[in-house]
Amino acid sequence: MCAGNLDQVTPSPTTENDHAAAVSEMERQFAALFVQARRAIRERAALIHPDLTVLGFHTLSTLVRRGPQQQSHLADWLSVDKAAMSRTVTHLVDLGLADRSQDPRDRRAQQIAVTDDGQSRFEMISAHQRAHLHERLGTWPAEDVRQLAGLLARFNETAADGD
Repeated sequence: MCAGNLDQVTPSPTTENDHAAAVSEMERQFAALFVQARRAIRERAALIHPDLTVLGFHTLSTLVRRGPQQQSHLADWLSVDKAAMSRTVTHLVDLGLADRSQDPRDRRAQQIAVTDDGQSRFEMISAHQRAHLHERLGTWPAEDVRQLAGLLARFNETAADGD
């Protein structure tokens, strides 16, 4: 192998430093994004119902996107313990955002489903959020938006491979 090919295979210290600096900057940007996302989720939850918790919002979102679920499946999906999920589901039912019924596939289990009111409130807030995102990215060239979407998809695929 000639020296030119070796340089392409083995990163130079400068390239490694550039890569490390780029990863550090990405970490800082993700941290800022996560702070904004947590704030946005709290705000969206409050718009659905003033007493809706963040976990309640995530549970409602899961029910809207994935359909009726057993409570234990919700707990597993959202990585919370079963007691916390039980309290969250009870709270969603009390707020009129979800219903419990017997699971037709397993009579020993209960199935949790979003109510019509919960669905319409969630859809209204989601439409508002999409409009806000379109507004924020409205000045970006379409190619930049596509590139960001592609990079995020690639990152998510890489992150999923590490699970």
